[in-house]
Amino acid sequence: MEPSPRKSRKPSAGPPVGQPEAPVFFIDRDTGGRVLAAALRPHGYQVELHGDHFDQATQDPFWIRRVSQRRWVILTCDRNIARKEPERSLFGTAPTHTFILYALSHIHREERVPLVLAVLPKLVALVSSQARHGIYRVHTSGQIEHVTGIKPKFRLEDF
Repeated sequence: MEPSPRKSRKPSAGPPVGQPEAPVFFIDRDTGGRVLAAALRPHGYQVELHGDHFDQATQDPFWIRRVSQRRWVILTCDRNIARKEPERSLFGTAPTHTFILYALSHIHREERVPLVLAVLPKLVALVSSQARHGIYRVHTSGQIEHVTGIKPKFRLEDF
């Protein structure tokens, strides 16, 4: 009888085969920055802040391109960002998910934390399910609405 082959005791370097990596959430400058990040990290969420990677004056198209290339999931409270060009086109064609925390733009930053924590499991599930990239509106009710009908005028490569 042959001895059974030895199995490595070394932990794997990534998620099990067939399971996507946990998303990295990029919090833009309008969403709550350090307050929100400090609340999300203890719950195991990976968070990157706009101010840690870009100057505050960085134009939206440039940070959108960089964040999209990294495949980070964008969280924003800027309701108008999806109405402006070239931002609308970029979000619509970028290889990432952008979640506009729709009703939170009028809520004080500290009050956003429990609302965001409540909806994040849904966002993670949506991203992990390989749902279509693009812009999603997230309502305070927890409803997530995919923004459709975007006719791109610009591409990431344009910036």
